[in-house]
Amino acid sequence: MTKDERKPLTRLDLIDAVRKRIGLSAEDASNILEDVVDAISEVLQSSGRFVEPELGRFFVKHTPARPGRNPKTGSPAIVPAKLKPSFIMNRRLRDKMKAQWTSDKSARQTTNEATVGDLSAAKLVTNEKDQEK
Repeated sequence: MTKDERKPLTRLDLIDAVRKRIGLSAEDASNILEDVVDAISEVLQSSGRFVEPELGRFFVKHTPARPGRNPKTGSPAIVPAKLKPSFIMNRRLRDKMKAQWTSDKSARQTTNEATVGDLSAAKLVTNEKDQEK
């Protein structure tokens, strides 16, 4: 699977997956997804941390103010401190994804090696024909 084939999952893709698994209408699945996102946002705003054992941890990360530059004018500016939502994936999920990425990578390498081998054989045949002339 090439990088282009690994498209990110969109909101509509997720809604469609939920709809198919549970057997709901697209509107109901959309409402469920919206409610889940709202609930996670409310928990992050109130306590700053949300843990889903099968998925991972969502938390609010504080980034301090830092010096920066205005990209348009180049003049120095202070980038203000802010709170950013962050996520750390569960170890089991991460290991499962690494295994999938590794198998995809080894499959690509096998395909590439076969292609390189085919090209080498084709060059060899071409060189032999050139030498015969």
